[in-house]
Amino acid sequence: MIHELGDDAAGRWRITTRTGTIYLLDLDRRLIRWQPVRGGGSTPMRADGWDVALLEVTQCRVGLPLVMLIDLHLPGAACTRRIASDITRIRLARTGATP
Repeated sequence: MIHELGDDAAGRWRITTRTGTIYLLDLDRRLIRWQPVRGGGSTPMRADGWDVALLEVTQCRVGLPLVMLIDLHLPGAACTRRIASDITRIRLARTGATP
């Protein structure tokens, strides 16, 4: 199992957080998609289930919060800092997983 990803990593990754939310990171295409689990304790967020432009992976290490900069194309905002709950697992995404 992988314990940490840096912004310079490549490939497609599946990140699971303490609340059960799944983040699919495509570091080759610089896209991210997250899908919260119902009843997992996460609050609905803007762009749940959408492909979002990933600008930077600031922190991605098991046991720590996932921190990234994304572009939600909001008027007047160059980027959005997204802080997720603590990461419990990082693994390669299956072929065919989106984004």
